[in-house]
Amino acid sequence: MINILSKHLSLLLTTIVLLTLCQCKSTEPEVEHSDPEAVVNVTGDTEPEHTDAEFLELEEISIDAASDMRIKSLAKSAPESASSFMASAMMSEGSAGAIATRGKASDLPSAGQITAGEWNDLQNWRDWLELTADPDYVKMQEHWGIYPEERMSVYVQNRSNHPVAGAQVTLTDQQGEIIWEAVSDHAGHAELWPSIMAKSTVDNYQIRVNYDGKEYIKGTVKSIADGSNDITLPVDCDVRDVVDVVFVVDATGSMGDEILFLQSELNDVLERVTADNQDVSYRTGAVFYRDDTDDYLTKVSNLTTKSEETIQFISKQQAAGGGDYPEAVDAGLEEALGQDWSENALSKIIFLLLDAPPHDDETTTQMIQQQIIDAAAQGIKIIPITASGINRETEFLMKYMAVVTNATYVFITDDSGIGGSHLKPLVEDFDVEKLNDLLVRLISNYTHNYACNMNLQTTSQDITLFPNPTSNWITLRSPNPISKIEVLSNTGRVLLTEEGNDEGEMTVQLDNLIDGVYQVAIYSGEQRFTKSVIKVVG
Repeated sequence: MINILSKHLSLLLTTIVLLTLCQCKSTEPEVEHSDPEAVVNVTGDTEPEHTDAEFLELEEISIDAASDMRIKSLAKSAPESASSFMASAMMSEGSAGAIATRGKASDLPSAGQITAGEWNDLQNWRDWLELTADPDYVKMQEHWGIYPEERMSVYVQNRSNHPVAGAQVTLTDQQGEIIWEAVSDHAGHAELWPSIMAKSTVDNYQIRVNYDGKEYIKGTVKSIADGSNDITLPVDCDVRDVVDVVFVVDATGSMGDEILFLQSELNDVLERVTADNQDVSYRTGAVFYRDDTDDYLTKVSNLTTKSEETIQFISKQQAAGGGDYPEAVDAGLEEALGQDWSENALSKIIFLLLDAPPHDDETTTQMIQQQIIDAAAQGIKIIPITASGINRETEFLMKYMAVVTNATYVFITDDSGIGGSHLKPLVEDFDVEKLNDLLVRLISNYTHNYACNMNLQTTSQDITLFPNPTSNWITLRSPNPISKIEVLSNTGRVLLTEEGNDEGEMTVQLDNLIDGVYQVAIYSGEQRFTKSVIKVVG
């Protein structure tokens, strides 16, 4: 016991010294070691920088000592509740045992501690174009070889004006040569990108929609600047209830400051969405990845209807390895995209949780480009969740992945005090949410089946909304004063807010919204009513 306490005390003093060095501003270059798991960053960069040495898992340290260092590193910047979890773990039967016996969700800290924000560039397209026109972001586009500017948005609906999910949407030239492929999502949306890797030389396009064994062709195609390409299929409602969700997680050492809490959040999300959406058949899976020089490259839990298997798998993983900034993001995505995705799924989602970019050699860059193309063609949304340590170049790549796969971008914030410093968001108009609540909202909204259960005529309490479908405006009438109206995206984010009046009637302009399905929230008295609204071309 004396020897163990002595080792722990010595290790604690060493940790304090190393942490002090890391906090000091220095102009010396990053220290490199032959052991890729033992790199210590002593640079004074103002922008968050990734280093797997923050995890400090040194080869020569005993298992007991290494476990202590994990716990102290996490407790250093965590809020009181998180620190209490770490302290209780250390007070249990040896810190090594506390870590080694992880394997079920109850061994993790409580969920609902990490904070995050969401920003959807597709719904803020003018801002995205302004951003990508900035000289720094032009360089980033050239660095990654991607140019997400020319966009064609498609909305697929059936004969009763309800959105059609799962339609294969293809952009071709007049000779039928494929330029881009996508799949309409739960809200009937698909995004097409004619010149994502290089400027297109095609003047005339066609949109081909394949659904239920039949093909429909739209010969006149317009860019997003001119509105949405609305396509009505002569089909009836088709209710889909299968949803596939895969978590892809960076498990290298630099994730050690947040991984226990992230595991808790992901497990909580899985438990809640499967319990709250009984009419949906969820299949879940997970991929943890490291880097080429580590003890493993990927660990996989395949898609399954048994969410408890995914939860158990996530709970057992630990952060270690790495050693340099880039990691094997491409390996994690390759495993995820290779899963047995359901062809008839209402929604397919990959949550990519990471704090570092992929390697930027030509081979890896080309692989990442192809993986994003493949995801879009399969109708898989890639939703990045960026943790502490990413830089602007990585942020751009993640936002690009979300844009091209018709998804949204999630970023962890400093508000919780958990983990290292997080990159300050480029935008200010976002809500800080609990990460688990945010992900539950996204999954629930992305898996809402609009196909047949929308009443397009009236709402509750004698509140009426018309016209629906609409081209560019809606009017609401209520026997009581309307205090406020909100228009929400299909991910639940508020896009537009209008203050009410005492007259009980309001008209709201929807000119700036692309065609598709939206939710309108009407506040009257102490009550809140919601209504699905379809916007189509006039």
